[in-house]
Amino acid sequence: MERMSVVARVTHLSFTHGPTPVLDDVSFALERGPTGLVGGNGAGKTTLLRLLTGELAPTSGTVAVHGEVLLCRQEAVLDDAVRAFAWGWVDGAWAVQGRLGLDPAALDRFDTLSPGERRRWQIGAALAHDPALLLLDEPTDHLDADARSWLLDALRSHHGAMLVVSHDRAFLDALVTRVVRLDHGRATLTRGDATTALAAWDEERRQQLAALDVASAEVRATRAQLASTRHDHAGAVATGRTSARMKGVHDSDARSTAAKGRAQRATASHGRRVEVARGALERAELAHGVLDRPDLVGGEVRFVAAPGAPGRLLAVRQDLVAGERVLHADVEVVVERGEHVHVAGPNGAGKSTLLRALVGRMLPERVLWLPQELDEDRVAADLDALRALDPATRGLVLQGVAHLGTPPERLLATARPSPGEARKLALALGLGRGAWLLALDEPTNHLDLPAIRALEAALEAYDGALLLVSHDRALAEAVTTRVLHLAGKPT
Repeated sequence: MERMSVVARVTHLSFTHGPTPVLDDVSFALERGPTGLVGGNGAGKTTLLRLLTGELAPTSGTVAVHGEVLLCRQEAVLDDAVRAFAWGWVDGAWAVQGRLGLDPAALDRFDTLSPGERRRWQIGAALAHDPALLLLDEPTDHLDADARSWLLDALRSHHGAMLVVSHDRAFLDALVTRVVRLDHGRATLTRGDATTALAAWDEERRQQLAALDVASAEVRATRAQLASTRHDHAGAVATGRTSARMKGVHDSDARSTAAKGRAQRATASHGRRVEVARGALERAELAHGVLDRPDLVGGEVRFVAAPGAPGRLLAVRQDLVAGERVLHADVEVVVERGEHVHVAGPNGAGKSTLLRALVGRMLPERVLWLPQELDEDRVAADLDALRALDPATRGLVLQGVAHLGTPPERLLATARPSPGEARKLALALGLGRGAWLLALDEPTNHLDLPAIRALEAALEAYDGALLLVSHDRALAEAVTTRVLHLAGKPT
């Protein structure tokens, strides 16, 4: 029975890139149906997907898949698979297009479609292909509420196995019945929805941290004991040497020999105590080293706007244009100092276009512009900006990166951070700059769940102005006070 339901099996899989293993002795099986894949940024989720497709070769271990594998990457492009799907060359293409509300005529302007519209074409092509193992990397990125609902219905109809990487807990809860978690190179598979699995892992981590506190206290006490014992041993050695040097002319050989023997016995006793204390320290440090603190070091991320912002930051009235199309005529936008605005609307309504137009009206140093995707030039520029900061400001920025869940030393050591790490850096640079306005277009893209919770708290407390595009309804309701709705219908 298990042989029929298992579509893919990973056995003792390891993959090393650089000095640290990305995956270390990972084993699990993928059965028919949807399985979630979660983990912090940089935990190896995308690497695991590429190993399952055969794009990467493992350092050791095996990957066995019974049937075809298809990966939907985070970036949606117009490739041969999408064209074949749009033109009906794949069985069932028309039915999938209907479920996802897709019009083949839109392919003629694919490059001007919103990221959400391109995403639906990509996923539709994958579903119509009907692979034995479907791999989805953040499938809900850029999708509005209607598109997410359509996507859920479409994925539930898939007959093969599915592995879904997503930061969207509500989406995972509605879809998956098993969850694989990657953490420090290891994999754990738990049955149930994402909320149940994450709660179990949080409790496990709580117990680990409690054990770590006990081990840390033991290490501190044993180090103090070793230092004291070494001090006593050094004193005994010095006393023995002094006794040997200060033999008087009236001392008998017997008295001298006895004193020397006592000094030697004391020195040997202290030496044994030093060795015992050193062994205790090694054991305590071993217990200390087995447990690691989580990457999210705790504390809050706080954005504070620099002083001097005018009462009215933006007052714009213009047509909203994408390419040669006028999306909306005579759009008027007013943003006051400290106002938090949710820019809402369906995919293709022009939300990203509006944010870019508004950001262009402000001085670059007074605004943090975070688009849906960061290109290589932007990431390189942000890394250069980080390294050019004065020590105090750089420390503040790196503290923000750490609170969002990425160890600062890892960010400083790489020239190519992961999409999530690059996003955290961009957000933290806005923190350090004291921007008057945060213009955030789907800021939770590529962020893991702990980082999203930290970001939500930071935006809720931010005293500057906020323009937020997000299909995460809970986030928008928590951090904004006004809605600017752009009407429109996905094509």
